[in-house]
Amino acid sequence: MCTSGGGTNERLSAEGELPDHHRPRGGSRWLTTKLTITLAIAVAAAILPASFSPQSASAYELCGWVGQSWVCGARWNSHSASWHDNTGWTGSKQTAVSSAGAKWNAVPDTFSLTYDSSPYGPYQATVGLANLDVLGIPYPGATWTYTAPGDRYNINGAQSLLNSTWTWNTTGYFNVSTKSADVLTVILHEMGHWMFLNHPCATQPGAVMCSQPVAKWNLTNDDIQGMQALYY
Repeated sequence: MCTSGGGTNERLSAEGELPDHHRPRGGSRWLTTKLTITLAIAVAAAILPASFSPQSASAYELCGWVGQSWVCGARWNSHSASWHDNTGWTGSKQTAVSSAGAKWNAVPDTFSLTYDSSPYGPYQATVGLANLDVLGIPYPGATWTYTAPGDRYNINGAQSLLNSTWTWNTTGYFNVSTKSADVLTVILHEMGHWMFLNHPCATQPGAVMCSQPVAKWNLTNDDIQGMQALYY
């Protein structure tokens, strides 16, 4: 787990399948929909901070767990983060991870996501490989985000892990039964959780942020609108 800000940070999670200390954001819908949280934007708007405007991202669930609290409108107040690739991959897999970061960074006038090549940092977000099965997470990827001490609306750290028990490719191929997954599709989705975007599957099944075992290599209008809603 990553920590930042000089204290123990709270984890943000929108999944409820695991105990609080092992709840990832973004993993569960790759294989099954054990828990579906649907929050209408009209309801969300009633409990958002006064400074937050949902704009046109009506398909997004811009809410999630912070510790034991359900929070709407949490975001990086800095509107920026540096990130690092800890997978150790080279070649096409490394390129796919870098491409995912570049695609989110290219969303205009929203959020600056800058790659830091230094192995020592400091950086706020990381991508890595780990055996998620031993944590009870049988999915290809999972993400944890963190808030600044004492400020549950201010995200200051994130970590995405790709499951090392899966076979990874860069061709867009998915096979859940054999645990095969496409690098760009999964990490592009998980990085979206860094910015506190959630699953819009009920209304936007084609969006990157709707996790499905199919190749999704480019952000859709809804993915972009979600970023614009949080980082206007």
